[in-house]
This record gives sequence, C-alpha cells and structure tokens, in this order.
Amino acid sequence: MKREEIIRRVVAISMFIFIVLSTIFIIFPKLKSKLGVGRLNANILGAIILILFISVIVLYRRSLSLRHSKINKKYELYFMITFGNLLVTIFLSLLLAWTISKVNTFSEKLDQTKEILIERTDAMTDHVNKVDDILKGSISDIDSALQKMKESSDIVKTSARQLFTTYYVAKFPDNLPEITKYIKETKESLTVVCDYAIYGILSNSNEFKNYYKAITNKLKNEGIRMNSRFLFFNMKFARQEAQSQIKDLTFPQNSIKLFCNKRSMKDFRRNFWGEMKFEDFRSVDEFKAALTEKLMSEEEFRLDDLKKQTNVKTVSFRHNLFFWIIDNKKAIFCFHRLRDSAGTEVTFYSNDNRLINALNEIYKDLVAKEKGKR
Repeated sequence: MKREEIIRRVVAISMFIFIVLSTIFIIFPKLKSKLGVGRLNANILGAIILILFISVIVLYRRSLSLRHSKINKKYELYFMITFGNLLVTIFLSLLLAWTISKVNTFSEKLDQTKEILIERTDAMTDHVNKVDDILKGSISDIDSALQKMKESSDIVKTSARQLFTTYYVAKFPDNLPEITKYIKETKESLTVVCDYAIYGILSNSNEFKNYYKAITNKLKNEGIRMNSRFLFFNMKFARQEAQSQIKDLTFPQNSIKLFCNKRSMKDFRRNFWGEMKFEDFRSVDEFKAALTEKLMSEEEFRLDDLKKQTNVKTVSFRHNLFFWIIDNKKAIFCFHRLRDSAGTEVTFYSNDNRLINALNEIYKDLVAKEKGKR
C-alpha cells in the first residue's frame, strides 16, 4: 500500500473522530453535561481539536502538492507532528472528561452524605432536646421534693428543740450564725461572757461581722442597753492569750503565703487586713507578731466601742466557759477547753431555767474573782 493511501486512511479516521468529538462537545450539551464537562471547557477543547484537524488537512494537502521535493519532506514531518498532537489532545480530552465525571459523581455522593448527616444531626438534636426537657422536669421534681424534705426536717428539728430544753448546736466557728440568730431575738437583756470582744474574727470573719453588728444593733435600744452585761479578757491578758494562740499556729511548708491561702485567712484579710502584703515579712515569726498586733488593734477598738454603749467588765484570768444569755430565757454556751475527737470546741443551746440561773451565778463569780485579785 502506497504511502499516500495510508495517509488518506489516517486522515479519514481522524475526520471520523473529529465528527464524533464535535458531536459530544458541541452539538449535544446534555451528553456533554453527563460526562461532567462544563460548556466553556467543552467548547475550548472542541476548538483545539478543530484547529489541529484543519492543520492536519492543510499539511496533508500541502505535502501531496509537493511530491518528490525537499519541501514535501518537511511538510510530511509537520503533518506527523500535528497529527500526533491531535491524537494526544483527543486522548487527554477524553481522559479529562472521564476524570471530571468521576469527580462529579464523588461530589454528588459527598453532598448526599452531607444531607444525610444533617438530617441525622437534626434528629439527634431534637432527641437531645426532648431528653433535656425530661431531665429538667425531673430535676424540678427532685428540687421540689428536696425542698419539702428540708421543710419537714426543719419542722422536726423545731419540734425536737421544743421537746428538749438543752441540745447540741455546732462546733466552733460554725456556732457563730446560731449565736447571732438568738442575739437578734433579744428583747430585754443580753449577757455575753467570752474571751475576746472579737470572738471568732480570725476563724470566721464573715460571720463575726454579722455577730458584732447584731450586738451593736440591739444596744441601740435603751432598755436592752441598760440591762446588758459583757465580760471579756482585759487588754493585757488578751494580748498574752493571743500571743500564745498564734504561736501555736502551723504554717504549711513554713510558708506565709500558703497559710494565708486558707479560706478563713482570705476572708480575714479581705474584711480587716487589706493592706497586708507578703513581701513585708521576712519570716513566719515576724508575720505572727504582725498578726497579733492586728488582732489586738481590732480587740481594743471593739472593747472601747462596747464600753461606750453598755456595762463591760474585764478579767485577767482564763475561764473555760463562754456563754450568751438572751432575756434570761435562752442561752448558748460553749466549753472552751472541752473538745470533741476532732479537737473542736462544742456549743450547746438551752432554755432550762436552772441552767440559765447557774450561768448567771457563774458571771457573778467571775466578776467577784477579778475583784478579789485586786
């Protein structure tokens, strides 16, 4: 078979391929979209294939018109190169169309999966909301039940207190709220016997503020003020006791900062010692001395304040029973040296007349003992 015949057949095949591709990329947009090729991309590919096809025809006709010449050899080379480019372009076009089709298929599946996930997420959210509503209702029911139990407990506690004349109250310093409550109920007279006018200031400074405020508020009433009695350590003995108590304080890892990070110390610093700075102290002993001075400053201020308002007596010896008598009908008493297994002072309440009379006698004995020492 002659070379010209081979070339004619190749050109015929190329023309057939061109017609097929033109049909796919230009004439049938629906088929083109199914392959996943956009309109613009398909038109560009079609134009490139058309240009290459025309180039093949032109070069072929040129080579036939220049037989047996050197120029013909040159055009034949151009023809083969252009024809090869045409075949490569056709192959890449089909490969690109197939790849885009796969990508689009994957994208469609991804979108479907996304929609399914959104639907399931919405369904799960609805389910969680329903469960949340159920739980809220249950919690509300539980809160209501707990409130009723608390009310029942208070009723039982009140009933028990009415049945028993004397009962346990709390450990120090948790006894302060109970003491404050009964002081607020004072209508005629108030008797206070304890070590310091600042009772509980270091251990429970928040409740001390309420305690002291309750006392001063009641002393504004002239009748209560005239019938009230207070007994504390005098300043000299109070300083000795405070120094002894603060000396026994333990400091974790011998650190002032760790000691002051305790809740009771944080409250005390916030309420009464805001100007304190850690860097002002070079040792624990120096801090203890400063703490003692701060407490004695507060003690002297409260003691002088009470002396201006009512009958205040001081003693120079230790007594181990602290008590608060309200209207000679109710009393809170604390055994200062009697400690439970945890080493905490214990406090009791009583409305027993015989016990209250005994406490009044103890007050008189303490005053008489101080006079006897002079």
